[in-house]
Amino acid sequence: MKTVLAQRAITFMLAAVIISTLIYSTHITAAPNRPATQLPYRVEMTAILDRDDAKLVTIRVDSGTAFYATVDHGEGHTSCASTLDPTSKLHQVEIVLLLDHIPSRQCVKELLTVGGAGGPSAQPVNSDYKLNDNFTAKVINGNYKRDQTVDLLAWQDRTFTLSIGK
Repeated sequence: MKTVLAQRAITFMLAAVIISTLIYSTHITAAPNRPATQLPYRVEMTAILDRDDAKLVTIRVDSGTAFYATVDHGEGHTSCASTLDPTSKLHQVEIVLLLDHIPSRQCVKELLTVGGAGGPSAQPVNSDYKLNDNFTAKVINGNYKRDQTVDLLAWQDRTFTLSIGK
């Protein structure tokens, strides 16, 4: 049991290190005289950890102008304002989702953050639960309009969606 817990702790720490060292180089140019609702934003999902007992994905949202990102996760909303990256001159928000299946507790630990907002929760599951059977990435990396809601992923009969506001 201690070995399993140690492996999970190492996996979690490794995932945290990977997230903290990711460097993105995405560039978006926007015409400054267009209304904010017409300016594009770029969404890019990266799977960091993709195992049957654990999933870790990062979703990077970039725009040429400031925005407010809201993720509806089927049990409420998590939101945050973008921050300006001085290097790329883009306004950015990073969304992180960690799902960790813990069979001995018959639950899945969920950690969702949108920028600096969010936190952990635990969802009960059956003893024969398979994370791969209940998780689907839906987002297509690319540019989206401000008034367009984007389906990010589906998990446990919940669809996680992203909307961008001014």
